Amino acid sequence: KPGIYTLLVRNPVNGCTANDVVQIFNDVNTPQANAGTAATLTCTLKQTSLNASASTGPTFSYQWTTSGTGSIVNGASTLKPLVDRPGIYTLSVLNSVNGCVSTSTVSVPEDVTPPVVSAGADATLSCSIQSLSLSGTASGGAVTYSWQASNGGNILSGNNTPAPIVNRTGTYTLIATLNSNGCTASDAAVVKIDTLAPVLSIEPPLLLTCSQKTTALIGMVQQPGAGSFSAAWTTNGGHFAAGQNTLTTSADAPGTYILEIKNTQNGCSKKSK
Repeated sequence: KPGIYTLLVRNPVNGCTANDVVQIFNDVNTPQANAGTAATLTCTLKQTSLNASASTGPTFSYQWTTSGTGSIVNGASTLKPLVDRPGIYTLSVLNSVNGCVSTSTVSVPEDVTPPVVSAGADATLSCSIQSLSLSGTASGGAVTYSWQASNGGNILSGNNTPAPIVNRTGTYTLIATLNSNGCTASDAAVVKIDTLAPVLSIEPPLLLTCSQKTTALIGMVQQPGAGSFSAAWTTNGGHFAAGQNTLTTSADAPGTYILEIKNTQNGCSKKSK
C-alpha cells in the first residue's frame, strides 16, 4: 500500500540505532481510451477508418482487437485502424509506466440490403404496336434506374426511368441502385413480336352474263380464327351489290375485287384479289 515506511537498525553490541525513511506512492491512474464512432459499411463504402482518441505520449501504446465478423486491414496498433467488416472493435491503451490498461469498444454496422426490383411483365410488339413502354418498379428506398438492352433490343427513350420506350424485340434488364447504400439489384423483361399475317383465299366467282347479273364473292380465312379478324372488300372498276365489310358479298359489275383481312389481335393485314 502507499505510505511512509521507516527502517530502524540497532547494533546489539553498543545499543546504537539508525533509521531511514522511504515513501511509497500510488500510481494507478488509468489512461484515457475512447474508440469513437464508426461509419456504416455499404455496397460502395467497403472499408472505413476508425477514429479513436486516447492518452498520448511515449509511455502509451495502442492495440485493437475484434470479435465476431470484424476484420482489421491495417493499423491495429494506431488510433485509426482500417477495417472492412462489420463487428465489435476494442481499443486497449497501455501505460507502460504503471501497467494500467483502459479499453473502449465501437460497433461497425453494415447496410448491404439491395432494393427489390421488377422489370415488369414481358411485352409484345406487333403490326399495330410499333413501340411500347415497359413498367419497372423498385422498392426499398430512393433508387436510381438504368436499363440495358440486349439480344437486339433498342431503347428509344427513358433509359433512366422506370418506364422506357422500346421498339425492338430483345431482353431489357432493369438495374436499380439504392441511393442510401449503393446496393443494386436487377430484373429482366423480354419483348417479343407478333407480325403473323392472315392467311386467306377467295373462291372463283361466276362469270357475269346477260342471265347471270350478279355473282357471289366468297372469302375464306384460314388464319386467324373466327372472331379475331375483320374483313373489308374494295374494287377497282367494279360495283358491289351487297355490303363490303363481310367475308361474303356480291358484285354486279365486272372489275377487280380485293378482300383485305386484318388480324384484330396484332393489327397485321393481308389482301387478296
